[in-house]
Amino acid sequence: VLGTCKLDYVPHAALVGERALSACIAHNLEDGIRLHRTWLREEEHDGAPCIASAFDALELLIERGFVITLLSSREERSLHRLLALHRIKERFIHIAAGGCEGYYKPHPLAYDSTVAHLRELGIAPRECVMVGDTNSDIEGAATMGMRSILVKTGAYATVTRVRPTEMVETFAKVPKVIERWNQH
Repeated sequence: VLGTCKLDYVPHAALVGERALSACIAHNLEDGIRLHRTWLREEEHDGAPCIASAFDALELLIERGFVITLLSSREERSLHRLLALHRIKERFIHIAAGGCEGYYKPHPLAYDSTVAHLRELGIAPRECVMVGDTNSDIEGAATMGMRSILVKTGAYATVTRVRPTEMVETFAKVPKVIERWNQH
């Protein structure tokens, strides 16, 4: 790849809500979705904390010419409020919110709008990197043929089904991993 790598970036977001949804889906999909939506509504009042190193990594990758998209499990209204709160919405060339087409990560159809947008730019999934902090992020990336970096944040417990291409302790290490891959 000619000195650049494409990046599908997922910042720290909705950790507790995503874990609740994942845990409940195994038992009862309807209850899991209701719990997740309730959590998102409550969170809208307080805003969601973001990890500072995620912002730094995002800015560094943008400065180095990476194409950044966002695929989040958050519902659209909650996601856009979070992005506005942290003033980062304009940093992404494409944003896909949770429940797109009625599907959530790791289901392949949750990725449709993001993959279609990247293909319009001439970027294939194999050129992308999913950066995430949940097993759903990593499983979805594998399904779509993307490399993945699992960031071991609060949502990280253990890798259960699919191994990421690489694991890092913090978002600050993500740019170095991608640059190393880009050199090969």
